[in-house]
Amino acid sequence: MSRPTVDLLDPQFHVGDPHPAYTWMRVNEPVYHDVNGIWCVTRMDDVRDVERRPGEFTSSRGYRSTWFPEETSMISEDDPRHHDQRAQIADLFSRRAMVTLEPAIRAIVAEALDHLGGIGLTGASRSSTPSRRASRPKSPVTSSVGPVIGGETCGRGPNA
Repeated sequence: MSRPTVDLLDPQFHVGDPHPAYTWMRVNEPVYHDVNGIWCVTRMDDVRDVERRPGEFTSSRGYRSTWFPEETSMISEDDPRHHDQRAQIADLFSRRAMVTLEPAIRAIVAEALDHLGGIGLTGASRSSTPSRRASRPKSPVTSSVGPVIGGETCGRGPNA
């Protein structure tokens, strides 16, 4: 495979099969510069190195195509604020918590797949389309977390 032309901001890249491109990057160009000028770090040791040097690398000036300076999500923060936010919810993502949440997560995924099949997005017949729009399942993370992090609700968005 020759050097892939990758647009990391293109949803179709991620919806398709990005794995061959990422494999090529890891082997040939582990710090890859995409068509938008975005750097993609593909090896775990390099990612850890970047994470340990917040003075040189930053997420707070944008991590997606549109920068929202007022954004306060954890992914848009650098340490020490990122660390402080992460510490508030870390226990919710422990191995024990994941084992506890697994049945609820499996049920949500099954319901979502059933819904997608019902509207023809998984190859199922459109004749099975429900007569009314299925409601979105409640997120187990939102259920577990409740209001956190500066009064914001974790999981705010489609499942909130």
